[in-house]
Amino acid sequence: MTTVYIVPCGLSVLDQLGSKLSAGTSLGTFKKAIDHGKWLDGVNLDDAESVKAAWLDRAAVKAEKAGLAKAVAKRLSAETHSLATRVTSRPSNIAGHVLLLASDTKDGLSAALVIP
Repeated sequence: MTTVYIVPCGLSVLDQLGSKLSAGTSLGTFKKAIDHGKWLDGVNLDDAESVKAAWLDRAAVKAEKAGLAKAVAKRLSAETHSLATRVTSRPSNIAGHVLLLASDTKDGLSAALVIP
């Protein structure tokens, strides 16, 4: 059985990064890279492969160094809190997929890709 979680993705996750991740140079570097979607400058937002490549080239390593993958999901944002709560309430043998609904703006795409 596969479960699909459909989660609207807002911008609050971007606002929460500074208070939810350890402060330091790595966090500052990551926040600067995603501020107003800078990592998407010059990228065709309608081309999913270009967006993915830009994230991998311009932001993913910075996100890892900032500790995004280690952030406590229930504390990072409403989206990650909902997912973490729902996943822990389900038996572990059920497979699942997450569909994030985000606007096709630089900030919307940034918020969706920041959700670990």
